[in-house]
Amino acid sequence: MEPKNSEELEIDIRELFFVLLDKVWIIVIVGVLAAICAGLISKVFLTPVYTSKTSVYVISRQTEDKTTLSDLQTGTQLTNGTGH
Repeated sequence: MEPKNSEELEIDIRELFFVLLDKVWIIVIVGVLAAICAGLISKVFLTPVYTSKTSVYVISRQTEDKTTLSDLQTGTQLTNGTGH
């Protein structure tokens, strides 16, 4: 059974493209305003969270060729207790 009012709807893609092209300035302005609002909201209302960790190993090598476990343990012991 067909509806009584069976009108076909034709959409012209080219016409739709030109309508959007005519309104491109509105699209750009809305995008820029949204970006500015998002930046202001994040700057004013969100608390920044930063974390950082640094380790410095002082190595006094017993031999010039390779680093030994003893060298690393010595470096770890030298850096412990220096502000951590």
